[in-house]
Formats: sequence, C-alpha cells, structure tokens
Amino acid sequence: PKPVCNGLVITCLPIPLNCIQAKKNFDIGNKKFFVKESTKSALKYYDRAMQYLPNDKALLVTRGMCRYELGDKNGACQDWNRIITLGGVEGDAYLDNFCEFKGYADMINIFQEK
Repeated sequence: PKPVCNGLVITCLPIPLNCIQAKKNFDIGNKKFFVKESTKSALKYYDRAMQYLPNDKALLVTRGMCRYELGDKNGACQDWNRIITLGGVEGDAYLDNFCEFKGYADMINIFQEK
C-alpha cells in the first residue's frame, strides 16, 4: 500500500518524507516552546512543519498557542479557525472560545499537565 500520512500520526511504512520532515520540525518546535520557553524560535520550526503538513490539526493548535504567546492574537485565531474549517473536530465551541481567549488558559493547563 501507498504510505499515508494522517498528520503527525503515521499509518503505514515506509514513512513519507513530508511526514518525517514535519514531525522533526514539530518536535523541535515543541521542545523550544514547552521546555526551553524560546517562543520566537519555536514559531520558526512550527512554520517549517506547516510547509509539509499545512492541514495538521495538532500543529495548528500548537502554532496558534505559540503565536498567541508572541502577541499575535489574530494569527493564533486564524490557526484555530482553520481547524474548525478542516472539520472533524468535536470541540468547535471549545475552539471558538480560544479565539475569544476565554479557553486559552484552560488549553495551556492541559498541555502543561502532560
């Protein structure tokens, strides 16, 4: 079967190159954002990962968080609204709250607990 990349979840082998590159950049971005608190640098890696997987919902959520932390609330909201546009998300109302920045603190708490 042809390799399929469902975002950052790889469903069969061999792994498509775009998935490898996206995951590599996503992982580096996460380390910079969540561990080293180097938000500006993290955004560069999230942007690179988006070049390979522009419709990945996990990436859109995380890049939105990064943009928000950098003061780019409009950019954050664009990422979160894109997730709704892509469909298949049960928590549309939850994502709407992110754009109103009511749910942002809750989202950060969820990520920090993991």
